[in-house]
Amino acid sequence: MGLNFRTKIKEKTTLDIGGSTSNLHQPNQNFLYFTSSKLPSRHSAYAKAKVGIKDNWNVQPGVFFQNQKKANQLLLVNAIEVRFSEKKILVLVLVQVTVPLETMLLLPIYLSYTKH
Repeated sequence: MGLNFRTKIKEKTTLDIGGSTSNLHQPNQNFLYFTSSKLPSRHSAYAKAKVGIKDNWNVQPGVFFQNQKKANQLLLVNAIEVRFSEKKILVLVLVQVTVPLETMLLLPIYLSYTKH
């Protein structure tokens, strides 16, 4: 079950805030019939923005948090999108993962080019 809220802050700026929860009833995840293991519920929340810098440039920062039992995950994302035309788009994504919250891991840059 989840919920998303999107609002337009300025002409070229939007903000998304949302969250979800799953496995609320904590189903059995047993492999064999004589064992019993409950799947803990998982909760997540996120916020992301899309900020237009120029006509064909925008920055998309975001944060995602997830919790399941004692495990926490924090994901920080920043994307830069450049539109050369309606059909040619270049996206540069930098992702930083923190799992658990005391440990930090910087992932390499992800580059995507779309031509329709």
